[in-house]
Amino acid sequence: MPTDHATTSFTDVWVPKTAILGQLNHGLSVAQCFVHGNRIRQAASSLGAANYCVQESIEYAKTRKPFGRALIYNQAIQFPLVRLATQIEMLRLLIYKTAWQRDRTEKSRIEEVLTDRISMCNYWANALCCEAADRAIQVHGAIGYSRHKPFEHIYRHHRRYRITEGSEEIQMRRVGAKLAGLTHSGRKSESKTKL
Repeated sequence: MPTDHATTSFTDVWVPKTAILGQLNHGLSVAQCFVHGNRIRQAASSLGAANYCVQESIEYAKTRKPFGRALIYNQAIQFPLVRLATQIEMLRLLIYKTAWQRDRTEKSRIEEVLTDRISMCNYWANALCCEAADRAIQVHGAIGYSRHKPFEHIYRHHRRYRITEGSEEIQMRRVGAKLAGLTHSGRKSESKTKL
């Protein structure tokens, strides 16, 4: 995932019929199929990093003993980690289910059928990873913020995911449109929303 973005323009380009991907004038649907695959992979990456941050925080809190008692016994340490661990488990199931459905859905229908679920996975996983990295820094104290631990790097790396492949707001707009029964163009959808 490069950080530099190139600009490309085409003028008077002829494309033979044999080179057209998908149905003519439906290129966005073809592109979205690729983008949706990236969004699922990105969500899985963020989920793994979030889980790593929580597990490392738990282990550290078990061994760090200021005033002779392990940090893990402090509810101010436990409760945020419990909440994160619970969200990680729920998100893991959502990602597995959505990826499974994507694998079984005809490519031309992924945009119509799964865009909201893919967007849910993407925006939630990326935000959760940043929250887990932030919590890991907090639990670890000053060493958590240093380069001796990977948390600051995880935060920076996954914070970028909250804007690449479509910002959180775009992901949430996609989910909202599906909930409202709208198409992505803002028109009323013919099908009913089923959650």
